[in-house]
Amino acid sequence: MFKKDDFLIIGITGPFGSGCTTAAKFFEKDFEKIRIEYISGKNKVQADIVKWYKSDADEYQHCKQFLQHFERIFTLNYDLLLYWTLMQEDIIPNLRCDDGFRKPEDKDAEYVTWEPENTYSQNIYYLHGALHIFDAGSEIQKYTWIDTGIPLMEQIRDALEKNYFPLFVAEGTSEEKLTRIKHSDYLSKAYRSFIPIKGALFIYGHSLSDNDNHILRLIEIGKISQLYVSIYGNPEDENNIKLIQKANALTTARHPRNPLEVFFYDAESAQVWR
Repeated sequence: MFKKDDFLIIGITGPFGSGCTTAAKFFEKDFEKIRIEYISGKNKVQADIVKWYKSDADEYQHCKQFLQHFERIFTLNYDLLLYWTLMQEDIIPNLRCDDGFRKPEDKDAEYVTWEPENTYSQNIYYLHGALHIFDAGSEIQKYTWIDTGIPLMEQIRDALEKNYFPLFVAEGTSEEKLTRIKHSDYLSKAYRSFIPIKGALFIYGHSLSDNDNHILRLIEIGKISQLYVSIYGNPEDENNIKLIQKANALTTARHPRNPLEVFFYDAESAQVWR
């Protein structure tokens, strides 16, 4: 089924579920309250995010085996699950993963930065940002464990102390999300990188909900020729029926000269974690 130029868009969930909902509820609070709660350690999100990291080697290996099939990966999740998976360098298979971040001119900096001119080989895109990526004003910074040996959650707390805020899209509607994307060079670049892809696109772990219509619209008007959509559970469940209808609607919106085939697969058959 897979070819080396296939693409993947994920709303990926881990063995403990997705971290995005938890994080979104936390970060929609008043900024100063967030900063105080996080620095003091009096919030639940830290513990919830950390538990996703505590997957065992077998789970990470299964996930990496799934990811190895795809030339480029676009994720709609902004939790740390994909990052943690890609950083498991001691677990085979080894994956080519380039998110565009590089060491800044200040070689002693304890972070890496993103610049448009360094994205020629980028193949990992956080379409809605991520919790470990920060807008520091004059630059986009990404915090890593490998450069400091300091757990990411501690680095995030330190960033909040400096009044830095994670760069991610938590707005509710598709229109609000797209507005946020267009006001960020980093997010806009990821969005534009999704537009020209061709061939097969696999969607795993995403409901095709209306609040992501700004991404689905790119599939509708794009050049993707085969779309594979994961279904979890009974296809006749109400939510899955809506998902199937939404996916099929993408095909009817296409011009006959640019057809789109849609296929559905059992999400559990992908064995992303087991």
